[in-house]
Amino acid sequence: CIVLIFRQYWTHAWYLIDFVPLALMVGAGGVATVAKLFFDRVRPSSGLAIQFDLEPSFPSSHVAFVAVAGGCLLLVYSGKRVLTVFLIMLITAFTAFERLLVGAHWFTDVVGSMFMAVGLFFLMKFIEEFLAERERVM
Repeated sequence: CIVLIFRQYWTHAWYLIDFVPLALMVGAGGVATVAKLFFDRVRPSSGLAIQFDLEPSFPSSHVAFVAVAGGCLLLVYSGKRVLTVFLIMLITAFTAFERLLVGAHWFTDVVGSMFMAVGLFFLMKFIEEFLAERERVM
């Protein structure tokens, strides 16, 4: 995400709007951590996953971060949106399937993570548009 920010915005002065993708990634980590502490859901006992830690199951941080990273791509990269959205959905679906296959999460964990990531994306998109409008006015 940071590499994309530098690549996209290397040629102009830094503005607050340039850090929206980074805030999206940090926000996803914070929301996922707080949700895990709040819900404290037990992981499934069967499956291929080896349980080394006792971290709660809901939400799936893997799925949330993959979906949010895709959202960062959408915020920074403006070309070929249909292909980008398709690839983000495909990679997120594969990540969700993998987490279910190894038995590390319940189905509702990965679905909840996807909803959380989409909600964070739209919140950050709103903030980005608000900051862009504010910069135009100034």
